[in-house]
Amino acid sequence: MPFTYRQGVALYAESVRQILVNEATRRTPKAHVTIKYLAEDFATMFVNGLAGLRPDGTEDEGPGRFRGRHLARNGAVGELVLSSGPRLQEFTYLLACEVPALPPAPTLMPIAFPLPENITKGSKFRVTFASYSALARTHAYLGLERMLACEGSAWLPPKRWGEPLIVTEMDARGGRVNGDRVLWETLRPAQRRRLVAPDGGSMLLAVRSDGGPFTAWASVFERTSKRIAERFDPRFPHVHPHRLRHTFAMA
Repeated sequence: MPFTYRQGVALYAESVRQILVNEATRRTPKAHVTIKYLAEDFATMFVNGLAGLRPDGTEDEGPGRFRGRHLARNGAVGELVLSSGPRLQEFTYLLACEVPALPPAPTLMPIAFPLPENITKGSKFRVTFASYSALARTHAYLGLERMLACEGSAWLPPKRWGEPLIVTEMDARGGRVNGDRVLWETLRPAQRRRLVAPDGGSMLLAVRSDGGPFTAWASVFERTSKRIAERFDPRFPHVHPHRLRHTFAMA
């Protein structure tokens, strides 16, 4: 038997008998297991909140309406993460050119979404999947808001990060970085945030208004959660980036 037992005494209806007692104990969960997921309605509410919309997806015209910047970026990345389930480091340091191409026609089938090994947990290459709608929203952000922020940007990484990695030629798999041919999959997060695109700006998927890399997703998610709870639904929880991964797993 795969368990340890000891002798015990059972008392029932004034009769006493000897029994075997299983000494196995129920495992206690690790701390991260307490992170919960978002139900479908809360997940939709969160993506709409990232985009500055009301919970039902309509424009917010109320007196306390939110008019923050980069709403297209936040909404697109939020939906992409909920659709495909990458970890915080994986979607923060994903390059714009590594986003899968959008199929020529809408499809209900999930679309393969490779994640480079040097930004994944344990440095293991893996493939997840994304929905067509999430990819379409991401490409809309790439083609307008992100393009306007990066085109002609004079952004360069700060000196404390190291020398700039200037990209002069590029494709989906790699590019010429400071004169040498480099595959994107070999670059780690610290190197990826130093990449400067040929037309200016960062190579990361998410950028700031000056074209520099944006990495403060925990802060954006926290502020959005707080705004939803204060204005629309007091039950709405604090959303840490890993909660979106759990939501994807449950879905």
